[in-house]
Amino acid sequence: MQETKDFEVGIKDDELKAEHQWYGKQDQTEEQSIHDTGKGEPVVIRMFEFKFRPDIETTPTKEQLLTPEYIKQIKTQLWGDGLRMVLEPRLDITKEGCKVFVPCQATTGNSFIDEPKLLQEWIH
Repeated sequence: MQETKDFEVGIKDDELKAEHQWYGKQDQTEEQSIHDTGKGEPVVIRMFEFKFRPDIETTPTKEQLLTPEYIKQIKTQLWGDGLRMVLEPRLDITKEGCKVFVPCQATTGNSFIDEPKLLQEWIH
């Protein structure tokens, strides 16, 4: 990512008799296409969904949920399905529970039954 410039904007609100200052930074990507060419191994995103107990006082953090033991359990479940984890899991944590998204690829000797789709096909 290539930074282009910092900016500052001041807005005066006569009705509220206040002034607001906004600061920011404008970023843009390099001049490269992110078009999916369909090369490389297909990736599937496996989702695990968990509900928290209703009497839980504080919502657990990512670090509390993704312990080494839990990662090992995820890898074991994926191995049973002929998959292997290729990137660190991502979490969506709410008050009610959490969803764990795990990018996976087929293990050696296994393949996907369905024909993989390009990113463009998922977007449209």
